[in-house]
Amino acid sequence: MNEAVAKPGKRPWQLWVVGALATLWNAGGVFSWFTIVSGNYEGMGFTPEMVAYLEAYPVWAMVAYTMGTWGAFLGSLALLLRSRWATLLFGVAIIGLAGTTIHERVLSDLPQSFRSGGQMVFTIVIWATTIALLLYSRFLASRGILR
Repeated sequence: MNEAVAKPGKRPWQLWVVGALATLWNAGGVFSWFTIVSGNYEGMGFTPEMVAYLEAYPVWAMVAYTMGTWGAFLGSLALLLRSRWATLLFGVAIIGLAGTTIHERVLSDLPQSFRSGGQMVFTIVIWATTIALLLYSRFLASRGILR
């Protein structure tokens, strides 16, 4: 039996790996968030069509994007700190991701450059990663590993 599961509260070795990789992954999201919020698109390879789309983002969608980005990043840090807040923060990230996805894929006229197959795959990867992190944090909390 896995020693980490057998002894509640003991930190499993994979927590460091998952937490570190999740933090690095979500730091990329924070970088993108700062780029969009600051409007500093220079050197990012955005077309004028992409910049116009991002500058017209409605406030509610930006709030959702902020919840998704920062919820996931702070949830990753909470995992590393073994905080029970990780589960709640990943839940906030899911809600934000849902709002962002609804805005981009259903309610807005997404520029063609954002509709590529690669962008759709990237959206699916973001969803899969965030859901996996939520489930992982719930698993750790149920085993008494998160405090």
